[in-house]
Amino acid sequence: MKSMKQVFLFLCAACAVSLVVGNKLEAQAWQARHNLTPAQFQSTFDDLFKQGYRLKNMSGYVSNGERFAGLWVKESGPAWQARLGFPRRTIRRLSTIW
Repeated sequence: MKSMKQVFLFLCAACAVSLVVGNKLEAQAWQARHNLTPAQFQSTFDDLFKQGYRLKNMSGYVSNGERFAGLWVKESGPAWQARLGFPRRTIRRLSTIW
């Protein structure tokens, strides 16, 4: 059985290939991270966003606690945010505000 890291690395490679093919073979900068705690994921998201990267794919899994993996692509677009760890009730309330 493959580990979550192996599966994610395969998915990242597939995403990177699809990004290149989907963009008519134009090179596009990207960053991938895995095995991040919720706090590490949020910090990585904030840091990469400041550098012009936008989250394209994210996975959550359990491996020695909650873990996250993400794929970011350097591109422009409208402002947005990502936050983790809200209870379901809070998410419902926030969705009516946003």
